[in-house]
Amino acid sequence: LMVYSGLFMRWSLAIYPPNYALFACHVTNFAAQSIQMGRYTTADKTITEKVTDAVEEVAEKV
Repeated sequence: LMVYSGLFMRWSLAIYPPNYALFACHVTNFAAQSIQMGRYTTADKTITEKVTDAVEEVAEKV
């Protein structure tokens, strides 16, 4: 969705007459999707660290 919004942001201004409402929608969507991607990557790292710690803890007990 980030790529889609990024492409169509430009398109919404390239057409005649420029559609500023559509541009604003795509800017908002791009920002929201960027935040979600950041949250996903942060959560993924956290989950990976927790799993790694749990595996190491079990390995120490064995």
